[in-house]
Amino acid sequence: MNVQLNVRTAFLAGLVSFVSPCVLPLIPAYLSFLTGSSLEELKAEQSTAQRARVMGHAVAFICGFTVVFMVLGFTAGAIGNVLLQYRDIVARVGGVVVVILGLNMIGCSRSRF
Repeated sequence: MNVQLNVRTAFLAGLVSFVSPCVLPLIPAYLSFLTGSSLEELKAEQSTAQRARVMGHAVAFICGFTVVFMVLGFTAGAIGNVLLQYRDIVARVGGVVVVILGLNMIGCSRSRF
């Protein structure tokens, strides 16, 4: 039941973001970009070949988007695993950086960066 609730919540959030004032005005431009035609030409031509071309472009766009974000996710996961192995060193180096930046902020030391 919890998984269904999460899927419903994600779908609802996607729907709300789709009809938001930031995204909704971009839909005609997006359709024109996918088809290579203006909105008026799309309204005039409702052939099956035109719809198939639009669907093909939309599927290719979604697949490209999916591949890019999957690669970014895998890369972030790999970097996270490496950092997890060296977390003690990363924590100490981070602490030193924070102290140095704090000293710079209060004026005890001046650096060019």
